[in-house]
Amino acid sequence: MKNWTKKLYFLLIILFASGLFFGITKAATENKSINVQVTIPTIGGGGSSSIEDNPPIIYNVVSSTNYTSADITWNASDDKGISVITFIYGLTTNYGQSVTPVGNYSTILSNLATGTVYYFQISVTDNGGHLIKYAGAFQTKNFSPTPIPLIILPAISDIAVTPGVNLVVINFSTNKNTTAQINYGLTASLGSTSLEGNTLSTSHSVSLLGLYPNQKYFYQIIITDVNLISTSTGILNFKTLVDITPPPDVSNLQIASGKNSLTLIWKNPLTIFTPDFAGVKILRKIGSKPNSVNDDSATVVYSGNAETFVDNSALFGFNYFYTVFSFDTSNNFSGGNTASGKTVSTPVLSENCTNGIDDNGNGKTDCADPACVNDPSCKITPIIIPTTTTVPPTVPPTVPPTEPPIGSNSTSTVPGFEKLILSKLKFFAGSRQIELSPQNNTVFGLSQSNLSVAIKKSDLIGPPLSLMLKVGTDQHQFLLDSLNNTYYADILFPINGKGQAAVAVDYGANQLDFLNFDLQAVDFGKVQSIDKINLPGIQVTLVQDNGDIFSAQIYGQKNQQITDQSAKIGWMVPNGKFYLLAKGSNFYDYQSQTFVVSDNIVHQSIGLVSSPPKLTDVIDKNGTVPQNINNIASNLLQKTIAGGGQAIKLVQNTAGVVQQFVSDPSVKQVSSKVVAPTAVGLATVGTAVLISWADILPLLRFLFLQPLLFFGRGKREKWGIVYNSLSKLPIDLAIVRLFNLETGKIVQTKVTNQSGRYFFVVNSGRYRLEVRKGNFVFPSQFLKEFQTDGKKLDIYHGEEIKVNEQGSVITANIPLDPLGQELKTPFKMVWGKIMRRVQVAVSWFGFIITVVSLYISPTWYMWLLLSIHLSMFFLFRRLSKPPITKGWGIIYDEKNKKPLGRVIARLFDSKFNKLVASEVTGNDGKYFFVAGDNQYYISYECAGYEPLKTEIIDLKGKEAETIAQDVKLKKK
Repeated sequence: MKNWTKKLYFLLIILFASGLFFGITKAATENKSINVQVTIPTIGGGGSSSIEDNPPIIYNVVSSTNYTSADITWNASDDKGISVITFIYGLTTNYGQSVTPVGNYSTILSNLATGTVYYFQISVTDNGGHLIKYAGAFQTKNFSPTPIPLIILPAISDIAVTPGVNLVVINFSTNKNTTAQINYGLTASLGSTSLEGNTLSTSHSVSLLGLYPNQKYFYQIIITDVNLISTSTGILNFKTLVDITPPPDVSNLQIASGKNSLTLIWKNPLTIFTPDFAGVKILRKIGSKPNSVNDDSATVVYSGNAETFVDNSALFGFNYFYTVFSFDTSNNFSGGNTASGKTVSTPVLSENCTNGIDDNGNGKTDCADPACVNDPSCKITPIIIPTTTTVPPTVPPTVPPTEPPIGSNSTSTVPGFEKLILSKLKFFAGSRQIELSPQNNTVFGLSQSNLSVAIKKSDLIGPPLSLMLKVGTDQHQFLLDSLNNTYYADILFPINGKGQAAVAVDYGANQLDFLNFDLQAVDFGKVQSIDKINLPGIQVTLVQDNGDIFSAQIYGQKNQQITDQSAKIGWMVPNGKFYLLAKGSNFYDYQSQTFVVSDNIVHQSIGLVSSPPKLTDVIDKNGTVPQNINNIASNLLQKTIAGGGQAIKLVQNTAGVVQQFVSDPSVKQVSSKVVAPTAVGLATVGTAVLISWADILPLLRFLFLQPLLFFGRGKREKWGIVYNSLSKLPIDLAIVRLFNLETGKIVQTKVTNQSGRYFFVVNSGRYRLEVRKGNFVFPSQFLKEFQTDGKKLDIYHGEEIKVNEQGSVITANIPLDPLGQELKTPFKMVWGKIMRRVQVAVSWFGFIITVVSLYISPTWYMWLLLSIHLSMFFLFRRLSKPPITKGWGIIYDEKNKKPLGRVIARLFDSKFNKLVASEVTGNDGKYFFVAGDNQYYISYECAGYEPLKTEIIDLKGKEAETIAQDVKLKKK
C-alpha cells in the first residue's frame, strides 16, 4: 500500500504541474501583447515557527490587456478563511480608483487610456484580521509600434531575521536601489518605526532596538525607490530571545534595629544600566541565610520595587538573616545580597503572662510574648502569633560561623599554590559583554553601574560549599552558569570613591580562600550651563566616530539619555572613539570633539550655551536710547560667548545691524551710544575666531584665576610640564586636574601657560592627575612604558601619587599623544591654508568695523574701545599662533634651482615612526618645523618629482629647535 500511495501522489503532482504549465502557456499565446510587471510579497519572515494564525497568500496574478481595457485575475487562500478583498488602481502608486472584484478573484477594468501604464493593488484580509497587499502594474496596448517602457516596481526578497534579547536585525534584498524602513509593534497595528537611512541600496539591514525579551513582535517592511514608488510586505512576525542574564544585586544593604522591628534599606540598580529591572524579593530566615531564592525553609517577607522595608514581625532574641534578590522582567533572579540583625532589647518591665495586658509594651500579650515562652502557665497553651508572623522554632537558633572580615586580616588556609589570584577573575560591564581590565589591583567603572565578577569553575580547587563576593558590608552570592561552567556575581559599583571587595571561598574542612581587590567608582559627567548650573531635560546622544549612534541597548544601557535634576550622563562602552551630541530647548545644539575611550568609561561633561534672541528682537522702537544700548550690548555679549559654530554668522548679523544704523539719517545722534557696544561685540568675535573655542574657557581660567603663573613664568625652579609626546613641544591651555583618590573629588585645577607649565601644592594624601586638551589623548600610549623622556624625568601615565609631607609640590612631566594626525593630500593642505587666511581676514574685518565706528563717533571712549580691540586681537592671535622661530628651509628644483611650490614636507618621529607635523610650501618653496629633544626624519613629496627622505635628525638634549634644511628634488 505504501508504494501505491507514493505512486498515486507522484502522478497527481505531474498532472497538476502539466495543467498549470498548459494554462500559463495558453494565456501567454492568446495575449501576445501583454506587458506585466508584478511584485510578489514575501510571506513568513524568519520568525517563530509556531505562528497561531498565518496571514493570507495572494498568488497566480495574471493580467490581460487590450487598447482600453484590462482583465486581472488572481488566487488567494488562508488557513482560517478570507473576509474582505479590495482592488484599487490608477496612473500612479497613489491609485485613486477602485472596483469591486468579480467572483472574489478577478476584475475587469474599462475606459482606460491606450498605451498607458496603470498601477494596481490587491488587498486581502482574513478572518483573523491579517492584511496582505499585492502591488502590480500593467500597460494597455498602444497604437504606436514603439512600446512604452514599463517602470520596474521595487520588490523585496531574501528576508532574514536575526533575533536577540533586546534587539533584532532584519536583513533583506531588493531588486533595485531603494531606501527602507520597518514598522513594528506588539500587535498587528504596529506603531513604531525604524529607518535604515537615506542611502539607496539593494542590500538592506535594519536594527530594531529596545525590545522586550521573549516577546512576539509584528513588523512590515516598506521600501521606496528613487521615483518615490513604494512596496511593502504583509504583516510578518518574529520573537525575541529569552533573557537568561540576571540583574545585578542591590547595593548598600543595611539593617536598622528597632524595638520589635527591623528596617532594611538598600539601593536598587539604575534603570539606565538595567532597563529591565522589575523589583526585589526578600527572603527571611532565622539562624542562617537563605541558600537561594527558592529556599522553602525561608519566608518571603517582601516583593516590590521599593528601596526600604520594615519587618514588624521580627521577634526579640532571634538572629534574622535577610537576602534581597533582584529580579527582571524575564523573572531572572540575582544571587542575592544578605544581611542579618536582631531587634533591640525589650523594656525593663516584665510581662505578666496571665493578666491579658501588654505589661512590657512590646505589642505582645501574655503567652504571645516571647518573654512568656518558659512561663509554666504557657507550657500547655501554644504561643499565639499573628498570621503575618513566622513561628520561630522552639529550639535555640544555630549560630552561623563567624566569617573573616574583608581586607588584609582575611587569611586563606588553602595551600599557597592553590590560592585564587586576580588574573583568574574576569570583570565585565554592559550585560557581561564589555571586559574590564584591572589597574593596580583596582577595577574602574561608573558610579552605580553594573559589574559582573566571573570565576571559571575549573579555576577553583573543588566544588565550594560557599562562594561569596563581599563589597563593604554587602555579601553577594555567586551563581553557577551551567552553560559555560562559570560562577557569576552581578553587583553595582560603589556610589562614590573606592570600595574594598573580596572573593571568599569556603571549600569545607576549614579550607578557606580569600582574594582582595578594589572597586573605584568614577563619577558621571554632567550637562551644565556655562555658569555651572545643572540642566535637566537635555537629550544627550553618544555617537561613534563613524557617525553611527552607539547601540547601547546591546550592552543593557540606554542611549539618547534625558538628563534629570542631577544632570548626570555616562556609559560603559567598548574602547574606541566617540563624540557627544546634546539638544535642549533654548540652547545651541552641541557636538563635542571626538574623544578616545581607553578605560571603557564615557563620563565627559558638557557645557551648553543658551541661545539668545535675535538682535532685531531686543531693539525696542519705543524705548529710550539708554535702554536700547543696554539691550544691544547684552545681546552681543551673549552671542559672543556662544560656540564657534555661531561666530561667523554673528559677525554677519552684527555687521548688518551696524550698516543699518550708519545708513539711518539719525545715526549721528546715537552712534556714540549704539555703535559702540556693537563694535565691542565685533571686536570679541572677530579676534576670537583665531583660537579654538575649546580653549576659550581654559584661557579665561588661565587669565583670571592664575595670574601668578601667567606673570611669574621663569621665576620658579620647580615646574611640571605638559608636552607633546612626539614633537616634545610644550602644550599651553591644557587643563590639569588633581583628584583625591580617597574621595574621588577634584582638589585643584590648573591651566598650563605657554611653556606648558603647572604645579600643585598639596597636603599629604593619595592623588591622581588627569589632563584634558582638545585633539590630545591622556595618558600617552606612545610613552606608557617609559619612566623618562630625554631630559624630562618623572613621566606620568595616570598612576597614583602618594604624598607624605604637608606642603609638597606635585610637578610630574605629562606627555600627551596628538590626535588626528593624518597624511593629508596637497589639496587638503592648500585648502587649510586658505581657511586660515579667511579666519585672519574675519578678525581684521572686526577691526575695520571698529575703525568705522570711530569715524562715525570720534569720542574718547571709542578710542578706548579701539585700544581694547587691538589688545584682544594680538592676545588671541598670540595664543592661536605661536611666534615663528627665525630661519626656514627652501625646497628647489635640482637642475634649475627654482623654488618649488606645493611640496608636502612631513616630519616623523623616528622612534615610533609617527607623523608629527606637515607643511606645504608656497611659491617661494619655504618651510620649517619646530621640535626638540628627540630624533626625527623628514619626507618630501611633489607631483612630478621623486620622493625624498632625510637621514635621522638628532635633537636629543635640545630645547625647541627649528628644523629647516635646504632640499633639492629630482624630477622623475
